[in-house]
Amino acid sequence: MTSEIAVGLLVVVAALALRVAWAERQKPGSGLAQWRFLADGKAVVAGSLVFVGMTAAVFMTGTPKGAVMWALLAGLLTALIVYQVTHGRPRP
Repeated sequence: MTSEIAVGLLVVVAALALRVAWAERQKPGSGLAQWRFLADGKAVVAGSLVFVGMTAAVFMTGTPKGAVMWALLAGLLTALIVYQVTHGRPRP
């Protein structure tokens, strides 16, 4: 595993862990609700499209493969935003 991929993976994991930890801090037991957006069809499709599009751009331009992790983060954030727009922002 190259260092770019490792750093990208750590950033994605840290972002998700911080999001869940912040929700748990504000309301104990609400961490599981933070993952609800991954079960919504519209959100998953939108996030997948962003991930695939960015990954294709990475491979077509020949940029470092660590950029794929940034594409994953962008896909997850897109899925979260689509979920919040269609279902309302979750209340702590």
